[in-house]
Amino acid sequence: MDDAAQLVRMDHYPITTQLDIQAPKATWEARQNFRLADWPELVKTLKNNLANLPPPTGIEDAQSFTDRLKTLNETIQNAIMKHVKLTKLSPYSK
Repeated sequence: MDDAAQLVRMDHYPITTQLDIQAPKATWEARQNFRLADWPELVKTLKNNLANLPPPTGIEDAQSFTDRLKTLNETIQNAIMKHVKLTKLSPYSK
């Protein structure tokens, strides 16, 4: 560096650091608004859907457990998607 960059009465050179940091924009994911759910209809649909599942039997292995869990989760999620509306995200929320 040349002497012009050195400040007066200093024995070192200033270090200038420029950072160009851009944070990615947060993505909005739709969520269900359970406060406004039609709970009596949701429970009724869930009871009907669960009644249509095969009767419970002993679980023989890990794969049968995984299959039953997947079926149960899909049944619950279908009832939720049918009766719980998606919420709008406020532009002022964090």
